[in-house]
Amino acid sequence: MEEQEGIENGNAGAWFNKNNFRDFELIFDPAGTPPAGYTRARPLEDEPYQRYDEAAGAWVADPQAQARAETAAEAAAIKAEIAARDYRALKAMKLGQPLDALYPGESAWYAENLARLQELEAALNENEGAE
Repeated sequence: MEEQEGIENGNAGAWFNKNNFRDFELIFDPAGTPPAGYTRARPLEDEPYQRYDEAAGAWVADPQAQARAETAAEAAAIKAEIAARDYRALKAMKLGQPLDALYPGESAWYAENLARLQELEAALNENEGAE
């Protein structure tokens, strides 16, 4: 009975963390006060990048978070490819050969992708400083 009263007056039920929409608390204390930093507003469905907008009092899509995630994913893919190709460079050094003699175009690939990786990491660091 008390739980139903709490649900009816808005104190009991699911409360969503305003900083992390995946985090919620189930509260069944009808007399309790809402936890700080939580809202009753339900997050958007099928939207992995969202934030709580205090002014609107609702969850909104967050394109900046999506852009950060895509940048981080691209940087991780380049790092993984570099790690996979490093054995080629080690083999060339072991044999005393220039890298491009064994694997044509490899030096150009490294130069291009290391430059892109530096751009991505600078953008990620810039975004961290802006938050």
